[in-house]
Amino acid sequence: MRVPAEAKASALRRIEKRARDVGVVELFALWRSSFVPDSWHFVEGAYTSIVDRGQELYPFFPIALMATQRFPSLDRIQLIKMPKLFLHSPEDSVIPYAHGRRLFDTARDPKQFVDVRGGHDNAYRVDRSVYYGAIAEFLRDTGARR
Repeated sequence: MRVPAEAKASALRRIEKRARDVGVVELFALWRSSFVPDSWHFVEGAYTSIVDRGQELYPFFPIALMATQRFPSLDRIQLIKMPKLFLHSPEDSVIPYAHGRRLFDTARDPKQFVDVRGGHDNAYRVDRSVYYGAIAEFLRDTGARR
């Protein structure tokens, strides 16, 4: 099945706008997966939780007591049944690479992890061919399952 170029470009724009950190995207994915069974989930440079990241940055503060929003991605990623693509850069200085790997390890199958180059918010430019190539392959593979 051939997909028109403008449809591919439109899909990639929607993906790029929609998926940056699992803390926000996870809620949408859980909602969508309840009524769109053949959908997918895209995770880029995501943290395991606000508390985990805050404690790493401020080890002497009681972040778990202070945080009003926890975004427990590590707990919630287990609930997402749809295919998942994780992209994370070992060069990410905002969200450590270990967070992305831990989310991936905790997630249910089907799932895929791709290392990209670049920082937290520019891997799609720095490592364009790997980044968009992984997305295209993932969409092709998940589309083949339908």
